[in-house]
Amino acid sequence: MPDISDLKKSYGEKTVLSIDTLTIQKSETIAVTGPNGSGKSTLLKILAGLTKADSGTADGFGKVLYMPQVNYAFSMSVEKNVLYAMSGESKAERAQKILKLLGLYDLKERNAKKLSGGETQRLALARLLVCECDTLLLDEPSGAVDIDGTDTVWHAIERYRQENGCTVIFSTHSPVEAGKHSDRILLLHKGGIIEDASSANFFKEQKSEWGKKFIAQFSVNADESGKEQLC
Repeated sequence: MPDISDLKKSYGEKTVLSIDTLTIQKSETIAVTGPNGSGKSTLLKILAGLTKADSGTADGFGKVLYMPQVNYAFSMSVEKNVLYAMSGESKAERAQKILKLLGLYDLKERNAKKLSGGETQRLALARLLVCECDTLLLDEPSGAVDIDGTDTVWHAIERYRQENGCTVIFSTHSPVEAGKHSDRILLLHKGGIIEDASSANFFKEQKSEWGKKFIAQFSVNADESGKEQLC
C-alpha cells in the first residue's frame, strides 16, 4: 500500500512541501489540487523519482509512470512515437488501439512535431498508457486540451486504471475537475495537506478556513462532483 511519511522539501529557506503522513489505497484515483506554488508538481516529481526529498519516505508506489505538465514529441510519425515507448509482441496492434482511444489514429502518419499542443499532450499520454505500471502520476493531464479532448483524455485514463488496477494520482488547479475524475481529493496549501476527503464529501464541508475560501471561489455543488463513468 503506498505510504508517505514526514516528507519534506525546501528550496533555501522556503518550504515547498511538508506532508506528515498519507496512506493511499491500491487502485485509488487521487486528485491533488491547490493554487500555484502549493506543492502539487513537487509532490508528483518526488514520487516519480525526479526530485529528491530533503527528508521522509514515500514507499509502496511500485513501478511508476509520470507525465509532466509540458510534454514533447520526437521528430517521427505519431505512431512511431508510441512504438518507441513499447516492448514485447503485438506492438503495432497495441499502438493503434491506444491511438484510436485518444483520437489520434487519423494522425498516425503525421510528423509528431507538427501536432498542436493538445494533440501533443494526448500523444504523451498514449506513450504512457501502452505500458504497465503500479502508479500513474499525471501533472495537469488535460491542461492543454480542449473540451472534447478533455473527455477523451479522462476516458482513456479511467479505462487504463480499470484494466490495470493501478493507482492514479493527478494534479489540477480545478476542484471541479478533481471532483469529476477522482475518488479522493487532497487540497494543498503552502506544501501541506489541509483538506483530505472523498470527492463527494470534499465540497460539503471543509475543515480549514483557507479551504473554505478556496472552494468558495468555484461555484461547485457537491451533487456536481460525481465521478465520470465509462460507457
